[in-house]
Amino acid sequence: MIVPDDKSWTWVLDRQCPECGFDASGCSADTVASLTRQNASAWQRLLETNRIRAGRPDDSMWSSLEYACHVRDVCRRYDQRIALMQDEDDPRFPNWDQDASAFDERYEEQDPSYVMEELRAAANALADRLETVTGEQWDRPGRRSDGASFTIGTIARYMIHDLVHHVWDVTGRADQSVARNAAMVIRPTTASDAGTILSLLNAFITNTTIEWTDTPHTATEVRTWLDEHETVLVAEDRGDVVGVAAYGWFRDAVQRPGYRFAVENTIHIREDHWGGGVGRDLMHALIDDARRGGKHTMVAAIDGENEGSITFHRRLGFVEVARMPQVGAKFGRWLDLVLLQLTLDDRTTPSDDDAPPNN
Repeated sequence: MIVPDDKSWTWVLDRQCPECGFDASGCSADTVASLTRQNASAWQRLLETNRIRAGRPDDSMWSSLEYACHVRDVCRRYDQRIALMQDEDDPRFPNWDQDASAFDERYEEQDPSYVMEELRAAANALADRLETVTGEQWDRPGRRSDGASFTIGTIARYMIHDLVHHVWDVTGRADQSVARNAAMVIRPTTASDAGTILSLLNAFITNTTIEWTDTPHTATEVRTWLDEHETVLVAEDRGDVVGVAAYGWFRDAVQRPGYRFAVENTIHIREDHWGGGVGRDLMHALIDDARRGGKHTMVAAIDGENEGSITFHRRLGFVEVARMPQVGAKFGRWLDLVLLQLTLDDRTTPSDDDAPPNN
């Protein structure tokens, strides 16, 4: 029998959690939206590795499936609470018996794949709401049924610890990589990132065929590169930018507006962060952004020798649609181009209401 956890966890706002390692006291409230989307990607990764399933490890602990259901409902509940705080003065939140919800809603009997779809939708909705909070709105108050007082800023930081901690609950002490990545910030790029992005783009030009040029990019060219892409996201680990992902036109949609629903992606991860899930988290965020922007198709154009990137994209759901032999050249040999494609939605026809790209 699971003993209800009735102790207050508000102390996590003041110091690092000794179990999961997340430090909400050092977390800026305006990064919580990005962290929430990152956390959903962490749960997706657990599903893909068959670690979200029914069956409690013992009578005192939820199953990983129950934790996933709970995280989905945490996102829904906090979306509602923050909405109340935005609309009302110092609202009192209805009581939520989490263990009763697990029993009444039969968490243990729910389908993991469907739960994950709902979790990602709930996390994105919560993140979208958090992104509407600005300035003094972060200080708007609200109270839990036990009398604990929060602002939107503190309840956001409190909530994200909960989500990160539950990844730790599922992965355990033997595997901390997922929990660490759940706290990595993925955000839109700023002008101050240009130098680091330049380093990422140039890292493998001189000794690989990842990019079909022999000449490193310049600072001016990177500024142009940033302007040419509709969305550019970076992964930031403890203040260091360690990856960049972007999408722009697949073909010039101004000259040929029929291409306005198709984009081409690119992604570059610092070598010391390969294999840790940073690239996957960046791509999940990029794909979500493209879907919200009304895009229908994302294309990846990859050097045929870059099997790692081809496999990486396939695992994200991209399908190889073309292999063009000997269309490139570098290091004195011909190079093949592989095109992979991801369909972003199930629209059977384009909507006339979909606007063309902004750039």
